[in-house]
Amino acid sequence: MLSVRCARRIACLVFLVGCAPTREYRCPDPIGPIVRDDCDAYATRTESAKVALQAGIGPAQIGATFSEEALRSPSELIQVMGQRMLSLCHDFNACRLTPADYLARREEMDRTMLAITALGEQLKRPDLPPAEREQMQKKLLDMLGAPPPRKTASTTRTDAPAPASEPVKPRKTAMYSSEPWLDARLRPPVAPPAKEGFPRLLSPWGHGTLDHIWVPKSPDRPHDMKLGGFQVRPHLTLWGKIEADDRIEIRFEDGFKTRCPVKKNQDGIGSVYCPLPKDRPWTGRTFGYRVAYYRAATDEWAEIGQVRWTVAPSVEKSWAIDYDELRTEGWLYFFPEPPALPAEFERPYLYVTLRLRQYQKATARCFVGGEPVTPAMTSERGSGQTGTLQDRPRYREVSPHSSQAVADPFLEWWHYVFALPFVVPRAGAAPPEGMAPWPPKTGDWTCRVSVEGTPVRELRFAVKPDGTLEPAPGQRGQPGDLVHPWWRVETRVLPNHVEAERENQP
Repeated sequence: MLSVRCARRIACLVFLVGCAPTREYRCPDPIGPIVRDDCDAYATRTESAKVALQAGIGPAQIGATFSEEALRSPSELIQVMGQRMLSLCHDFNACRLTPADYLARREEMDRTMLAITALGEQLKRPDLPPAEREQMQKKLLDMLGAPPPRKTASTTRTDAPAPASEPVKPRKTAMYSSEPWLDARLRPPVAPPAKEGFPRLLSPWGHGTLDHIWVPKSPDRPHDMKLGGFQVRPHLTLWGKIEADDRIEIRFEDGFKTRCPVKKNQDGIGSVYCPLPKDRPWTGRTFGYRVAYYRAATDEWAEIGQVRWTVAPSVEKSWAIDYDELRTEGWLYFFPEPPALPAEFERPYLYVTLRLRQYQKATARCFVGGEPVTPAMTSERGSGQTGTLQDRPRYREVSPHSSQAVADPFLEWWHYVFALPFVVPRAGAAPPEGMAPWPPKTGDWTCRVSVEGTPVRELRFAVKPDGTLEPAPGQRGQPGDLVHPWWRVETRVLPNHVEAERENQP
């Protein structure tokens, strides 16, 4: 009996520190079982590459060598690569990539990062010949994906006719469903900036990440730690012009404030990570703050939005983000088809969230006036796990001397994405085979999502003749309205026996 209790305590401790007994996880078919990767390791590797590069090329050399040839500094480009590696890891862990796809793309990024680090180490050599140093710097530019050096006008005259060249096709840039796309022609109205010239805050974009905070059990035992609370990492997605000397201020309801620099120049979609001090853990059911932005060019502050997360305690005294409110939030959005820029077409997608014990296959079908306007649609790439919450103990005692594992101790929120078989041409091209122009019909649409034939969600929206939707309240482009690239649609949870019931609620 003692050994069983000790084993349970050890298992509980392992869970609380964030290390699951195994990283193995079974994704839905066709992906199948995977071994989840350690995404935090990518941040360490990115910083190592930046340090090696900055040591090999001093700030003066960076300015002289790259200012005319690159749109951004090498350090920033490495940071962008690191963010892509981190996003790739999270996509794999959430069952959005097959192991083969993930391995191939990760190995390609690994090779590039290792080569950049090696070049940075070689550039540290003070005895490196200037010609060899210049060659290495050009190679570094190529590896970072920066534009080639600008060409200067030739001073040599020639009467030879220029060779005929074939028209250059625009280079395609892959788009991922986790990236916001605000250039859709059928984008919903968005609220104006809080103040002229300030960026907008997307509300909120992506899924939150929660960190557990450990504190000393008592002042006289500083090395004896206990779980003291949590924090949600403030990853902010901004839309507009941001500059390197701008600042963010996170303002909490209790009066606490913390600031962080923007650190980069961007125009369009940008992200800012604002770390919080580890000595301020939270323990409540909500975690929220207002976001203020400082614009250095005009020496002005403005509040640009607010963020709020619901947090739930698990049965093992830890915390997790509670995504139950997403069950009543359905969306329709337009995304490039194929998923690359510049976009040739825009394609409509449906997005819903279900609460399950295990992943289950889902289908969707849409109707207008009671008549079907789509076939049965299966979930597309971009579907994946949003989050989990342990609401059952891992083991239950069956006798004074033995315990038994509990089946499916975690609630799992899964988001499902369904691609409608329609497109909106952007360049006058005919729709691809198997697709029709959007919208096939105007008026009131009803889309039902089913799991194994059981309806679980009903989405309702009105489509206008120009293909846009009738905007929902709070998404009509008025001050204070939602800033989001997707259309929010009326969503009803249908009574069903498929979705999981919550247990041991606080």
